[in-house]
Amino acid sequence: MDVPRSALPPGVLSLHILPAEHHDRDWDAIIVPREVKERLLSQALLVLQHGRKLSMLSGLPHGLIVLAGPPGTGKTTMARGLAQVAALALARHGATALVEINPHAFPSDMLGESQRNVTRLLTETIPEIAHRRPFVIVLIDGSQPLMAVVAIARVVSIVAGAYVTIVANPFPGFVGAPGTYPVEVEIDPPERQNRWKTLFRLFLALPAFLISGTLSWVLFLVAIFGWFVGLFLGRMPLGLRNLGAYAIRYSAETNAYFFLLTDVYPYSGPWEFAPPRPAPPPPELEPAPAFT
Repeated sequence: MDVPRSALPPGVLSLHILPAEHHDRDWDAIIVPREVKERLLSQALLVLQHGRKLSMLSGLPHGLIVLAGPPGTGKTTMARGLAQVAALALARHGATALVEINPHAFPSDMLGESQRNVTRLLTETIPEIAHRRPFVIVLIDGSQPLMAVVAIARVVSIVAGAYVTIVANPFPGFVGAPGTYPVEVEIDPPERQNRWKTLFRLFLALPAFLISGTLSWVLFLVAIFGWFVGLFLGRMPLGLRNLGAYAIRYSAETNAYFFLLTDVYPYSGPWEFAPPRPAPPPPELEPAPAFT
């Protein structure tokens, strides 16, 4: 049974009550090793049946399953099939709701609106659906828009931090267009990342977070001292301004690395000695038409 689209909350693409016959073929339609499917199903059942108890643990296991691969390889079909077979296994305990999220509904040009949309989804919409049904599976097909929201949030915090710590003088605008503020944040397009680095990202980022935390205190002292100096000179001393900019830059790189916006580790040295970023690959050209 499917819930009518007109009755769905904002950001929800569809809501299916499982098990449902039209999802019976999804699990067998994608050919992968049997061991992979067994691990996926075991993980899903473990979390669905014991999620409340597992939530008290500080580490694994958790309820997140990520299916990664090129477009058109059947990730969405497998996710729906996994939800169906899990619902069949849990049918004697109650129905399972499959909630498909439309990630493209959240990014917004309005400052702060994207973050509010995602927060509303995670703190209101999904918990309300979960409160009505014994088991809920959430499917997010395509994470790039949500990662863009993370990027927007980081840019807003960086710009606001630059203003508060007197590194930049004008009040931050509410448009966010390039060239409208002295502090610019450039985020490269998404690229393929090393899976081992992604798996251990939290541990790899710990040294960077230690440096970033120290620089945050340095930035705070720079802001306090620069405020007093600015009252007499009418400007931020260049040395203090550069030190504050360095602290903000490193903090931005650390957050970008931790939140998977980039695979490049934060560079702690002077910016002029930083290794050059690799040039983006040239665009693929379509083959020339063949004439016979």
